[in-house]
Amino acid sequence: PPRAEIEAEVEAFRDFITSQSKDLTQGDKLSQMLLSPIADQLDDQRLIIVGNGKLQLLPFAALPLPNSSETAPLIVNHEIVTLPSFTSLAVQREQWANRPQAQKTLAVFADPVFNPRDSRLGGTVEDTSQDLSDFTNLVRAGCNDPKRLEYTQEEAEMLLAQVPDAQEFKALGFDVNRNTVTSSQLEQYQMVHLATHGCIQDNPLLSSLALSLYSEQGEKLDGLLRLQDIFNLQLNAELVVLSACQTAVGEDVRGEGVIGLTRGFMYAGAERVVVSLWSVNDLATSRLMGDYYQQMLEEELDPLAALREAQLKMWESEQWTAPYYWAAFTLQGEWQ
Repeated sequence: PPRAEIEAEVEAFRDFITSQSKDLTQGDKLSQMLLSPIADQLDDQRLIIVGNGKLQLLPFAALPLPNSSETAPLIVNHEIVTLPSFTSLAVQREQWANRPQAQKTLAVFADPVFNPRDSRLGGTVEDTSQDLSDFTNLVRAGCNDPKRLEYTQEEAEMLLAQVPDAQEFKALGFDVNRNTVTSSQLEQYQMVHLATHGCIQDNPLLSSLALSLYSEQGEKLDGLLRLQDIFNLQLNAELVVLSACQTAVGEDVRGEGVIGLTRGFMYAGAERVVVSLWSVNDLATSRLMGDYYQQMLEEELDPLAALREAQLKMWESEQWTAPYYWAAFTLQGEWQ
């Protein structure tokens, strides 16, 4: 089919999913377009997706199985990994080849303080009307709704409960600031988890992650971790998880895929990055992430297999079965 026809179906399928519908049959036409020609070759194999254009924003995990009598998503039979390009992965594999393995397990950043009226500030910000301008600046930076993500602290505690104290680093609330996020000690951790707002701009160089705007004493802070900052991080991580909204989005560069936050973290040393394709539900994400880390840390599954298991668990539950709640998250990068 013509590219324009495929991309129109991609947009329609994304709109359908983000409406929180449970009916996967809305993706049948797109599944037939993309997967039916190779359906007899798929078996139960791992799928590696290198997409162009709007295909890079397609939640393949939620596509219906092609030529199947049952209505089930693709992840029932397949692990799915996406790549910006094979070239970028080849370059990064050279970078990773001789580096030492990180010795500690998990660093978690969650629940920053965005609003001068946040109860955690306890009235230490005197002129909240003036300081609301900083809050507004987050909106201008691409954070569409920079309210407190209350379930991210619960999310963080669920993850950290699975790791010995000596193997973890925790930054919550006021501690989610530029000093901690850019610290050289992050090199020590195999996994880095950031639960905050993604601030996405049309120009990827202006995209960022939202950090705390205030110190515990009510002092203003630079509350954005920009793409240029991310490129300058020194990571040694097998996995970075951006538990934030639309972190898979960026500029589509022909032949190189989407240039955005994901590429920044991979350049900084992350072998794999889990990102989201749309604005996600806070509570659902905390549940998904709790299951995801349990699959990795307790069941000892690799990051790709663990993500599939966590997403399947959501799909099989009554409360979270709609793909809106689980299909936004995709793993990009190393699949081996």
